[in-house]
Amino acid sequence: MKNLDKIITNILILTWVGLSCSILKAEVVITEFFILQADNSHAPQYVELYNNSNSPIDLTDWSITTLDGNGDVILESPFNNSSGLVQINNIEIDPFGYFLISSSFCNYSTFGCYFYNEYQSDIDAFFLYLPLDGLGSIILKDNTNNIIDSVTYNISEGWPASRGHSFRLHSPYLDNSLVENWSLSPDTENSLWLYEENSEIRNFGSPREENSFRLNGVE
Repeated sequence: MKNLDKIITNILILTWVGLSCSILKAEVVITEFFILQADNSHAPQYVELYNNSNSPIDLTDWSITTLDGNGDVILESPFNNSSGLVQINNIEIDPFGYFLISSSFCNYSTFGCYFYNEYQSDIDAFFLYLPLDGLGSIILKDNTNNIIDSVTYNISEGWPASRGHSFRLHSPYLDNSLVENWSLSPDTENSLWLYEENSEIRNFGSPREENSFRLNGVE
């Protein structure tokens, strides 16, 4: 009987450990977003995802939703072409790779958004809008409508804010709502995605690239 009790106890411990690991393991994480470009520049708003696993992940029929400070939906864009609001260039996120969703306001003529030097985001969510007052939410859902990751930010509650700098995540294992888990991209993050080579650098961030510091806990 004692052996049976020990076996049951060990099974419960292993189950708890397994559940804990599954909770801690965030496979697709919002790692960066850009709200407000520098004066007289045309960098698009964007949301960057990171695949914190060793397997590719199919994002077909996933969605990105943005909310304003009152919690009202600004845009809900499923990752397919049915709505006419999304242009897809890539629908799979590579292992330990980055995935970029951008607005399209920077280039109406082609109804799509190219970054500088003809770079293009993985998904153009036409009219993606992150509130310029620095108060809102970003919600990522999978194809079964489960929330995979979300960020709620408010610069009036201590979130950093500076025109032309993106918000970058420190650790995918901490709550995204923690102010201390985010910081502004420094001037060293002058990605070619955001400026033309040999031109004046005005916007800073690392869309679809690793941040200037290594993400805590990300291998």
